[in-house]
Amino acid sequence: MAANFAFIKIGELKGESQDSKHQGWIDVLNWSWGASNHGSGQIGSGSGTGKGVVQDFHFQKTVDGTSTYIAQNLLQGEHFPKATFELLKVGGKTPVTYYKVEFEQVFISSLAFGGGGEGGAFTESITFNFRKFKATYTAQTATGSAGESSSLGWDTGAHIEV
Repeated sequence: MAANFAFIKIGELKGESQDSKHQGWIDVLNWSWGASNHGSGQIGSGSGTGKGVVQDFHFQKTVDGTSTYIAQNLLQGEHFPKATFELLKVGGKTPVTYYKVEFEQVFISSLAFGGGGEGGAFTESITFNFRKFKATYTAQTATGSAGESSSLGWDTGAHIEV
């Protein structure tokens, strides 16, 4: 099974990733993101009348040089113009970015610091919402190179595909 790595670039912040393709990005320890739709199957004859709601993006990273800037952004109520999240799959000669999400109008909505005892890393959990996103999935071929891709763009405020 191929190894996977995750990175995020928020605005012009300079992260501490040492990955050759992600210098200056933030190394992501774990992440979650999704959407939900409360259909109306219990009302009337159909179950597809609800509108999907995109959830905030959550990720965890080690405390680094971006930490105070992210906190400052949250406390001042400012937004970042964009953020880019990438999942990298290592399995062939060159790593493949197999999942990429580009966010626009990024607003940090939550920040929490934590630490591990006995030499564990000090981390922070960050949550942000956003106005628009474009997600792209790229398959990895049997030889490890990039294959076909598909994408979805969405405006969360207007509830329309972009």
